[in-house]
Amino acid sequence: MVENEPCSAHGKCNEETYECKCDAGFDGIDCNEKACPANKEGMACSGHGNCDESGKCMCQDRWTSPNCGMPTCPNMCSGRGSCTAAAVCECDSGFKGEDCSKRQCPNACTGHGTCDEKTYQCTCDKGTDTWLGDDCSFKCDSQCSTHGECVAPTKPIGKEAPSTTGSCVCKDGFTGTNCENRACKEDCGDFGECSDGVCKCMPGYAGMPCSKTCMCGDSENGACEKGSNICRCNEGFKGPKCDERKCPIGQKNGKECNGQGVCDTTGNCVCEPKFSGKACDELACPTNDVLTTCSNSGVCNGKIGKCVCHDTDKHFGDGCEHTKCPNDCSSHGTCDTSTGVCDCKACTDCEFTFTGKDCSVKTCKDDCNKHGKCDNGICKCEKGFTGDTCHVKQCPNDCSGNGFCTAIDSSCVCFAGFQGDDCSKRIAAPAAKPAAESAAVCSNSCAEVCIDHATSSDIDKW
Repeated sequence: MVENEPCSAHGKCNEETYECKCDAGFDGIDCNEKACPANKEGMACSGHGNCDESGKCMCQDRWTSPNCGMPTCPNMCSGRGSCTAAAVCECDSGFKGEDCSKRQCPNACTGHGTCDEKTYQCTCDKGTDTWLGDDCSFKCDSQCSTHGECVAPTKPIGKEAPSTTGSCVCKDGFTGTNCENRACKEDCGDFGECSDGVCKCMPGYAGMPCSKTCMCGDSENGACEKGSNICRCNEGFKGPKCDERKCPIGQKNGKECNGQGVCDTTGNCVCEPKFSGKACDELACPTNDVLTTCSNSGVCNGKIGKCVCHDTDKHFGDGCEHTKCPNDCSSHGTCDTSTGVCDCKACTDCEFTFTGKDCSVKTCKDDCNKHGKCDNGICKCEKGFTGDTCHVKQCPNDCSGNGFCTAIDSSCVCFAGFQGDDCSKRIAAPAAKPAAESAAVCSNSCAEVCIDHATSSDIDKW
């Protein structure tokens, strides 16, 4: 602060109101305090923290960033969900709970099935409406007329509500939204349409496909059949003039690129997102790396668009992108599924603390006071120490059984007739004295000494 300067030299003074308008980065009546970062509304620390004297925000729990404007979610949603802007976990379909750590059936079977609490698999309702999918979330009208397979609808983008109506993939010889129509064996061309398996040509056109004149011309890619208007293209070519390269035909619906991609000029399919395969007749699988398939930890099942992980005991997730922790951390810690490493210290309400790769080994209180080794929660004390936590120092040689150990300084108090640090040395008995002398000694000694040295006659006199 600059002394005698208006507004501490960090602002401008209003000569009429004598109030300071502080420069950016400063605050206070006289602009002598550093300001903390604020949000777009100008609220210091975004209303989620306190500003200290150095101008730094001290954020509240579950808020971060320099201005405390970024929320965080509990346990980062356990790697099984996404964190919203409101710091709330949106769990993947097979998980629930504040931090997505609890398992459930996919989307709780969407209310159209029963959940097996052991396998977490849905048994979908059947009847007038037959529900399908691992979460019983979709169905097809008329069950595709029994001429096709009902597949799941494309997942919505953003907050759009998911569709409950699947799509029919018709068997060969059938077409239509619900596979209700017979398909024509060949393309009816630009001048006709297929009606129940038969091409009906427009007036003035005939043949299969419906055409008026042969379009092949002098092309080397096809030729007109004798007595017909139809241009028969050579293998690998298509179009009225056989001048277009032909792309692979999908096996499910007989359409080029399976109707789920675009054929380029080289005869290769450019598939729509979420589809793959030479004919775009397979579903693309998720991955955590666009350059690899199934996170390089599995193979893609194109029929259902899901990854089959190489090692299901190690990897999991739709894209095999998560790594399991050893023994699920023995229920004594949390698992970082991005690395497969247990955090044994995460258990705050456990009776014991644990360690080890799978958090299965109990730790000992006070680390056995550095006087022993911990064996699964039990201290094995070094020689010279005892107690549950090896906190008690033993007396030398346990006083050899000839004395007792004091708790104050761990020293031996020997029984009569023994001496030494460990009470291991026996004191030699003194030579017997005449009766008269013994009696004299007894007059000045304790009863125990008298009994040791007096004769029976002396005792009788007492």
